[in-house]
Amino acid sequence: MAISILALAAAAYSPNFAAPQLAPTAAAAHLAALRPHPVACAPSDDERDETAQFLQILGGLSLGCVGVFSGASALGADDVVAGNLVLVALAAVGAYLFYFDGGVTQAALASQAVQEVASGEGELVAQAPLEEAESRAGRPAAAVAADPAAAADALRADGVVRIDGALSAAAADALAAHVDAELAAARSEKPSLDADGRFGPVLSRTNRWDLKLRRGPAVDGALAEVLASGGVAKLLDHALGDEPGGGEKKGATLFELAALVSDPGSPRQPIHPDTPRRPGSEAPAVVTAFVALQDVDEEMGPTLFLPRTQSADAHEKFNAPEDGGRAKAELLRTTPHRLGLLKKGDVALFDARLLHGGLDNRSARRRRLFYFSFKDDNAAVRPSESIMDEVRRRYSLEDCAAWG
Repeated sequence: MAISILALAAAAYSPNFAAPQLAPTAAAAHLAALRPHPVACAPSDDERDETAQFLQILGGLSLGCVGVFSGASALGADDVVAGNLVLVALAAVGAYLFYFDGGVTQAALASQAVQEVASGEGELVAQAPLEEAESRAGRPAAAVAADPAAAADALRADGVVRIDGALSAAAADALAAHVDAELAAARSEKPSLDADGRFGPVLSRTNRWDLKLRRGPAVDGALAEVLASGGVAKLLDHALGDEPGGGEKKGATLFELAALVSDPGSPRQPIHPDTPRRPGSEAPAVVTAFVALQDVDEEMGPTLFLPRTQSADAHEKFNAPEDGGRAKAELLRTTPHRLGLLKKGDVALFDARLLHGGLDNRSARRRRLFYFSFKDDNAAVRPSESIMDEVRRRYSLEDCAAWG
């Protein structure tokens, strides 16, 4: 009995424990990227540490069980009593691991639960239609700069709009090299993703980083180019500066400034909005830009967007637990979706309330997204953790457009 319980505990705690997968459903071949895929890759340092810790715990539990059983038997206890003592000891160790090990066990269980949710969502989304044309091409940056109102209207309606060629290849390459160097330095100085203020929170963080960026030539130049030459500043001025039907003009402030890096083997994320809906307002409070620093194909874990899910109705269905998740499942199964299959320098601009999530990187290549967001100055939104303190709440949209 003790051995079987020990084996079950080992399987549940293991960082490589695989949850049961939902049965595959029929779907078009071009939706294969939406399904969960096992990825063969070299383990990260964090995974090696987790594995070593798991083996240490497993070895300690094994020796402990043998010791308790042998000690009880030596004192004259029969096998049933000795087995019960082993169970009590395992329960005590389990309570310690769950509550008093610094959160390691709880974090492992939470991570496993997150990936189970992401896996189930992938099976549902794969049944919905793909907006393939919008996934592969957008509005030219020059056209957006010439007519930002049309792109702003599309952003308000769909919650996401794509702008092609907003950043030059040279600027994208320079920023990609800068991001790689900053990430390597931050990880070597402080391996913990939570300790030094350089990393923001990110879902499904195995081989995935939300790296906060400091101001510098590569960052300043890229942001100013996207805002000015790419037409994004004019679009944001329409999207965040005007209420539909008129109203008081508002300003916008830099809200996030970071890079999302997804290495081979990073898992898919659960679908989520970045900000909740504000009661009584249809206008976006925060608009986010994902700028590709290299081409992004289906194998590299592109971002999945669910257009028009910034609405109150979509959020109500997505967050309705009282029906056992049926409304959410129907929403994911029927809502058309887009993939962020961006070319280098292209931008996906989206309402932060839109449902979205990164897919798993099944390639052998790193995916880097330079991202920034601006917040309506009149909106009450919880501060983001994906921005360095020295630039937080300091720069307006007009300031950033002049950085270059």
